[in-house]
This record gives sequence, structure tokens and C-alpha cells, in this order.
Amino acid sequence: MGVHSASHRVLPALSDDDLNGELVESRERVRAATARAVELFSYPYGRWDARVERAVRNAGYTGAVTLDPGFNTGVCDPWRVRRINVPAEIGDAPLQASGLALRAAFS
Repeated sequence: MGVHSASHRVLPALSDDDLNGELVESRERVRAATARAVELFSYPYGRWDARVERAVRNAGYTGAVTLDPGFNTGVCDPWRVRRINVPAEIGDAPLQASGLALRAAFS
């Protein structure tokens, strides 16, 4: 289970106190709503820097995903996991086709 911050602000632009608040509040909200541990973080808008990465680590997450394009290898940095952005307006057919293509690539 992962989170995307409390209010989806651009994290590198925040003060240290606001940044920590975003990281902790979002985790606690999801934990309270689901009764599940929250381990992963997703950098809003894919925006992060070394300070944000350290804050995410210090907040107790075990990894984080970026919007950096490309595929991950077995030795990828758990704080800089790449992901494929799926636009909100994508239809069912392209989404299903992309899932089939990914499965074929990894089988």
C-alpha cells in the first residue's frame, strides 16, 4: 500500500516542516482508513530531489516511485522506482493493450 502525499503539492518547493507534514499525514490517513501499513510513496507529479528523498526515507517508507520513464531492473534503487504514467483520460482498450504488452515483455 502506498500514498501520494496529503494534498498533492510539489514537494521540492515545500519547507522542511510542510514536507514532513505531507509525508506523515498522508500515511496516517491511509492507515486509519484501511487499517493497513503504508510502506510505499509516490512522488506527486514525479517531482523529487535529494532532500525529498531523504525526508521520505526518514518518514519510514520503504521505497518510492517516480515518473521517470523506462523500465526497472532487478537492481533498481528502491527510492527511484520508474513507472509508466497512465493518463487519466485513457480508455479501456489502450489500457488493456498496454497491460498485455507488459505481460508479454516479462514472460
